[in-house]
Amino acid sequence: MRLFQGLIAVLVTTFLPIEVLALNKKVTLQLQWDHQYQFAGYYAALWNGYYARHGLDVTIRSAFEPNGKFHSSAKEVSNRHADFGVGAIDILKARDAGSPLVILSSIFSIAP
Repeated sequence: MRLFQGLIAVLVTTFLPIEVLALNKKVTLQLQWDHQYQFAGYYAALWNGYYARHGLDVTIRSAFEPNGKFHSSAKEVSNRHADFGVGAIDILKARDAGSPLVILSSIFSIAP
């Protein structure tokens, strides 16, 4: 069971389409679900001007609209409705289906 939990944790990633490597532009980060503490690093970087110092005007977007409609981060990035996304195994499924996604980092998050 721990091996399975570790595998799922490894698959939690940040990804983007290959074309979004230029600086000095507006970009959207699509969260995997609603705004939560686990995404605090993205907000800290935004509020402290880290993205702006590197030429990025970042918008962080929840996966849920006010009416409750859900947006998959892999689909949003694949369909060019978002530039970056936070996801999990859905990234591998989307790549297998032909989506041009690139994994930027893999973050381990294992509960005790």
